[in-house]
Amino acid sequence: HFHRLVKAGISNPKLSKEIEVSVKIKMDITEEDPFEMGRRQLLNLGHTFGHAFESWSMENDADPLLHGEAVLAGMICCTYLSTEKGMLDPKVQNTILDGLSMDCDLYLPPASADDDLIQLMGNDKKANAGEITFVLLKNIGEACYGQVAERNEIVSALKATREFCKSKSRLA
Repeated sequence: HFHRLVKAGISNPKLSKEIEVSVKIKMDITEEDPFEMGRRQLLNLGHTFGHAFESWSMENDADPLLHGEAVLAGMICCTYLSTEKGMLDPKVQNTILDGLSMDCDLYLPPASADDDLIQLMGNDKKANAGEITFVLLKNIGEACYGQVAERNEIVSALKATREFCKSKSRLA
């Protein structure tokens, strides 16, 4: 489904049909797993990072990130983290990043916020026994939830994402 969305393009009217398909997929998963005990957790891709970005931005930015913007940045971080952990092929990473970044103004909190961001991630509902967990990618359309990442891996993904954002748009 990802490939059809990228092909349709952000400004293409055909995108509304692809969005309709995406919403149907999400509804089916939500109905199948209403208490987020299994497959529904996959819908949280980008949310561990994203919620931290959103919370930090609300406290520190004059024009805070919207939820969708924060989750998009989180999805990019998870893509880098997946590759760093050896789960995702770098060529597939590049395809995903190209699709996620089209026609978007990307922003990430500055590196000086990393300690705050990691603390916020540790407080996320998906944290487990003090470990920060993520939904990570194995391939396009294939992810796994409950993946633990260490601080150095998280910082590395943040750094890579900042470099990516800087190449695509504004950076704090």
